Amino acid sequence: QVTDVQPGDVGTNLIVANTDKEAAEKMGVSIGEKIAGERNSVLDVADIASAVLYALTAPAHVGVHELLIEPRDQMWGDPTALG
Repeated sequence: QVTDVQPGDVGTNLIVANTDKEAAEKMGVSIGEKIAGERNSVLDVADIASAVLYALTAPAHVGVHELLIEPRDQMWGDPTALG
């Protein structure tokens, strides 16, 4: 079985360890700065972990093929959030 996990914006320290200034600029973040935002615009790492745990422990007759998980108010990739 394969599950495609597609997380939206997650509050991690990934950018802290990044050295690619061009990529950071394209994402609108600063190197050395944790991704953060308003409560409804960034997921917690635990949100993704819980969803993956569900996919891994689902009964054998349940196929979890995709997990598309986004914060409710994610701005990028969600044109409805611009209103």
